[in-house]
Amino acid sequence: MRYLFFWTFLVLLISCKKTEEKPDSIEMQVLEYNTTTPLANVGFRLYTCAHYDFVFGCTRVSSFFSGSTDAQGIYRFTSQQLNKANEGIELIKSQYWKGSGGEGVRYMVPEGWLNAQLIKETAYSDTTLFAYKVVGMGAESNRIFIGRLPNDTTIRMRAFGNQLNTIELYTSADPLLCLYLCFDELQDTMVIQNVPRFQDLSVTRRY
Repeated sequence: MRYLFFWTFLVLLISCKKTEEKPDSIEMQVLEYNTTTPLANVGFRLYTCAHYDFVFGCTRVSSFFSGSTDAQGIYRFTSQQLNKANEGIELIKSQYWKGSGGEGVRYMVPEGWLNAQLIKETAYSDTTLFAYKVVGMGAESNRIFIGRLPNDTTIRMRAFGNQLNTIELYTSADPLLCLYLCFDELQDTMVIQNVPRFQDLSVTRRY
């Protein structure tokens, strides 16, 4: 009788410990950069390597899971999902720059817009080409080719909201020898102290 009571107690103790175990849940919370406001309905996709080459590495990726954050900007992954996402987690929300997801707190930068009026005062050759890049705090856009510029041009640039932005202007004097990625001559920069989130700001630059 004593042994029966002992084994019954042991089984109940193990059962209680199993029910008290925490579920396999890893939390991600997405906040707005600078304001730290929780961002609801942030869409995300998890990517894994679909084909790996021992010489070239991963040659093809595929999305295997997607979802969105709740009202507090939170989503809970399983460890299996995060382990499989060996090619990253992409965060997407309208009016925000794309972000990178994962465990813990993640930030997304709101967009702003610059209507940049460029006034040419320097004598450039007729074949000179121009490109620009927008640089924010810890982020930057891809370099964007804008071709040959007339004397006065206004370009609408996507910028980083609620923060300082630096606009870099590049030139290429010989388009016959230089492709898109060959814009290596930094012609000028303009620093914008604060670009309002979701709004347009007009600036003028003479170059």
